[in-house]
Amino acid sequence: MDYTQAQDEISSIVGLIAVEDKPALIGLLQSSGSLVTEMSTQDELLDATFKAIRDSNKFRNDLSKYLTETASNESDADYGNYVDGDFFNQSGTGKAKVKDALGSLFSKENIAKFGAIGIDALGSKLNNAANKGAGKQAIEYEKAKADSAAATAAATAAEIERLKAQKDLGGKKPMPKWVLPVSIGGGLLIIGTIVFFAMRKNKTV
Repeated sequence: MDYTQAQDEISSIVGLIAVEDKPALIGLLQSSGSLVTEMSTQDELLDATFKAIRDSNKFRNDLSKYLTETASNESDADYGNYVDGDFFNQSGTGKAKVKDALGSLFSKENIAKFGAIGIDALGSKLNNAANKGAGKQAIEYEKAKADSAAATAAATAAEIERLKAQKDLGGKKPMPKWVLPVSIGGGLLIIGTIVFFAMRKNKTV
């Protein structure tokens, strides 16, 4: 796994966390000094997240720890060392989906290594872009990746629920559990088109 692949996967995971484990992400951001709240929009949350990845060593370290502990299925109480546990009260099911996605992208043996590598590589990339006067465009680029992963996960989850409902009514067998995390990885294949239009829109503003 190279740096580019690792940082792309981090952007996708950020999109999933923002939807499925929003309280946790807000807790991480607030712990690093961000002013986001539960009322923040998806766009605001992603914007704050990628800026924190760029600017905050604490946030990068905390996010890396979150990924490692989530992938290892450790208890929420472990987060109390750096984030008020109240932020994680609503995490349960969402954290399970994040764990499944992480399992499709990283093995348990390399999540700590490549999670940290991906976060640091992404932070360096965003910082370099900012130094060249392209900070806003770089943030929008990563937000588009995150939005694509979140949308793919949401659509897949909705389809799983639909098939489960059919199963209850004697219809089709529901989609297997592995489809959700695999679809998130597969969603990276269509990011190029989404990013193109996002960047094109940004240039016209």
